Amino acid sequence: MLAGAEVNFMRSLAPLQKFDRVTRIVTWDEEYFYLGGVTI
Repeated sequence: MLAGAEVNFMRSLAPLQKFDRVTRIVTWDEEYFYLGGVTI
């Protein structure tokens, strides 16, 4: 289950353009874990 997400792109994507997202776990607590990542 996902509690929330925010993704900001530095430049526009064309409709249906493919992209890769690389994520990692930054930290966690008793209830959630927090992800950080980059889009390449």
